[in-house]
Amino acid sequence: MPMGKRIRSRGTGALVVLFVLTAPAGARAQDPPAETTTAEEPTRAGGAGLGPLEFAPEPLGGNLGAPRAAIPQTRLGLGLHWVMGGESTAGGDVSRHALALLALAQLELFETLEVGLEAELVEHNETDYPEPSALHDETSDEFGFLVPRIKAAFLTGDVITLAAGVGVMLPTAGGRSMLPFGIDPGFLFQARPIEMLSINFSLPFVLRFDVPDEGDTQMNFFIDPAVGVAVMPIDYIGGFVDAQIEIWLDPDQGAENFRLFSLLIGVRSNFLPWMMAELGAIVPVAGDLYDDELAEFGLGFRLAATPDLL
Repeated sequence: MPMGKRIRSRGTGALVVLFVLTAPAGARAQDPPAETTTAEEPTRAGGAGLGPLEFAPEPLGGNLGAPRAAIPQTRLGLGLHWVMGGESTAGGDVSRHALALLALAQLELFETLEVGLEAELVEHNETDYPEPSALHDETSDEFGFLVPRIKAAFLTGDVITLAAGVGVMLPTAGGRSMLPFGIDPGFLFQARPIEMLSINFSLPFVLRFDVPDEGDTQMNFFIDPAVGVAVMPIDYIGGFVDAQIEIWLDPDQGAENFRLFSLLIGVRSNFLPWMMAELGAIVPVAGDLYDDELAEFGLGFRLAATPDLL
């Protein structure tokens, strides 16, 4: 073979080899760097979604003292909180129902801060007396409370999140004999030993002030610790069990410190990637309200969207 043809042949072969060696490297260099983000994001969203059912032991009063998720998140939703109770009297059984329709809005900032606003769109109370009775049935429907909130996570990791938060209850409804205010600073903890499991603990301290038109302001202090476990064993379907205790630190005369111990047992579903529905049964187990038959059973339902606003 002539020298010129051998040089061209070798040059062509070298180009082919160089292309084969560099093409995979070039393809790897052009792969989108979003794989790490994609792998991390479901963990954060799943951890936040596996928090407790955020309803207080009692349905009214601005939802103060409810367990909260430790992980900051952006969420818009509605909640329906209903409990029933009653008491036995010489003239028959008196039944009571209390219901709160809640609207919530939360915004995550800088991955460690959350600001939010909760509102009781409807605060419904109903008392039915046995027949015949000198007392008439009572029903009230009012716009309840506005509760601005803030939460900060000061210890975050793949497994553990520790946060602190506070809400301030502002009354908006008229026709009350006393003007109520409240605040519930508390600590929040969440552990995620495995992706499908979350352990939640919250310790809110509830201070409630009732300001009458005349006379002294009444102050009541509560501690509402709660612990719960949430699981998501398969895609889109999971469950939770939360145990809540309400302790009245300065009870009225004749009342007990141990006010209520309830279990919240329910299911939740991420039926859309950005939407979750939750339904829980509220089962009172012990406490002064339980002994007096004022807390017998309840339901909590929440529908929450987690849009990507930022």
